[in-house]
Amino acid sequence: TLNEVDISTTSGAGALKGLNIGNPSGFETDKAFSLGLVSVKMDTGTITSDTIVIKEIVVQAPDITYEIGSGGSNLDKLKENADAYVKVASGGGGGSSSSSADSADGKKLIIEHLYIREAKMNVSATFLGGKKFGATLPEIHLTDIGKEDNGAGPGEIADQVISAITDSATGALSGIDFGDMAGKVTEQLGDIMGSAGGMASGAADAAKGQATDLMKKATEGTGGAGEALKGLFGGAKK
Repeated sequence: TLNEVDISTTSGAGALKGLNIGNPSGFETDKAFSLGLVSVKMDTGTITSDTIVIKEIVVQAPDITYEIGSGGSNLDKLKENADAYVKVASGGGGGSSSSSADSADGKKLIIEHLYIREAKMNVSATFLGGKKFGATLPEIHLTDIGKEDNGAGPGEIADQVISAITDSATGALSGIDFGDMAGKVTEQLGDIMGSAGGMASGAADAAKGQATDLMKKATEGTGGAGEALKGLFGGAKK
């Protein structure tokens, strides 16, 4: 969903406000991205050409949720969905990758600079029923997207941007307050095990054991806690 668009074809400046991207089916958190304000500066001389040059995109203070499920993360699934959409839109033939789909006729983009600033990352796992734990991402700066191939299609751009966010999210695990998180995870597991239709006892016991291990390692330093968290969430997959 998008609340507002303001773009000037004469100056090349524009903004997208209130852009929200929901989660694919099977995930518990309410959305994957809430982008707030996205500002754009285009090269107006390229607007009517086959390859549009965007000089700068700044995504300011987005709210990003990275949720781990049994088959991978929500961001992985969004990438798969984007690839599938581009393939269908371009006729559905050829290879299965986004780059092959994007090679069909249509507008291409070159993005000289893309910044993602002051991003808040929420980390979750599907079995936590929508519970999220926060971390702050360092600034992400991508340059010359599509330049080498004289333009990139939407699938390729989405792949690069989501991959950069996923890499940054994995690194940001070290910034989470693991001691506080361990207590919340254990409390949530107790709620799950006590509710009707909760986990099978064997799976619940295993998860509780991992949470206990996390609590222990949280007192031993961030590195140990980070590894325990990755185990609890089933491994952060790129």
